[in-house]
Amino acid sequence: MKFLPPPLLAILCGFMAWGLSSSVPTLIFEAPSQSAFTAGFAVLGLVIDVLAIIAFWQAKTTLSPFHPENARALVTGGIYQYSRNPMYLGLLCYLIAWTYHLAHPFAAFGPVAFVMLMNTGQIKREEAALLAHFGDDYREYLGRVRRWI
Repeated sequence: MKFLPPPLLAILCGFMAWGLSSSVPTLIFEAPSQSAFTAGFAVLGLVIDVLAIIAFWQAKTTLSPFHPENARALVTGGIYQYSRNPMYLGLLCYLIAWTYHLAHPFAAFGPVAFVMLMNTGQIKREEAALLAHFGDDYREYLGRVRRWI
């Protein structure tokens, strides 16, 4: 079964957050340091994604989330020692920034939907493929590093 590319799924969840927040505009809130918080999470997402991509390039392995079986190396160093899915964590940070920018409680459903869809669809499929490909090394990594953070 094919899944949406994770960045496209994040964009769709962002649109969902915007749509939900637009449905009841009276619930919009203003928070102190809203712009700083939004910018901080967006920058955090960018830093996490860049570190994750650099780790993959250094290992000379595939970035494709649709063909994890083509991986030439199991990347466990750098940011991957803290999260098994830092690229997805970076996307989640962008969604959290967007949610805070929208300043509406219903917008929080966007990041929640993203995590649920990624866990049940993309990540479980990737984990099964990597387990079949790397065996005990990946099993040990699963036990040592959390899925998100």
